[in-house]
Amino acid sequence: MNGGVCNGHPGLTCAKIFDSTTGHSDYTYNYGIAIQAATRAGDSIKAQYIADWLMYNSNNPNYPYAGTYTFRGVQYNVLPNYHQGGNNDDGYNGIALRGVGFGYSRGTLNATTLAWAQANLQAAWELRNSADVMWNDWDNQPIPLPVTPNSGLYSWDCSSAIAGMLDIPTHPMTQADADDHSGDTAPQ
Repeated sequence: MNGGVCNGHPGLTCAKIFDSTTGHSDYTYNYGIAIQAATRAGDSIKAQYIADWLMYNSNNPNYPYAGTYTFRGVQYNVLPNYHQGGNNDDGYNGIALRGVGFGYSRGTLNATTLAWAQANLQAAWELRNSADVMWNDWDNQPIPLPVTPNSGLYSWDCSSAIAGMLDIPTHPMTQADADDHSGDTAPQ
């Protein structure tokens, strides 16, 4: 994370990765991990910049934003659809949301980031199927029952929305919330 200049921000290397074998690999999990790293390092400026990049500039040609979703009158980008079928990358949005939840709970990310994460979860929830199953395509029609391996939904496909529901607060944090790290197991 330390190093060059990224879009005018000194000391920050852009979170772009290129793998000549698979093409551009700007995956959302990279942002979640980077947000956690910046937060653990106590660098709220970098953490917020990384979150902003995730929300507004992630442009993997293989996995673009799935679309947009309007939440509380504001339009937000919807995290990419990494497809279904138990693939390696199906749960990447969950890793991104865990990073956002961690950063927000530590006070390094702003309320806009929280609203964007909540919008993504609301989009997932609104597209759940009749068994209340959500998966990683948050801008498409529900996959009907029965949900079986033949339907193409596996647990990893469905984990991102659950990770977000567990890690993204449903309301803005108070200062008392930000100061309470009693449940932390990692050193501050």
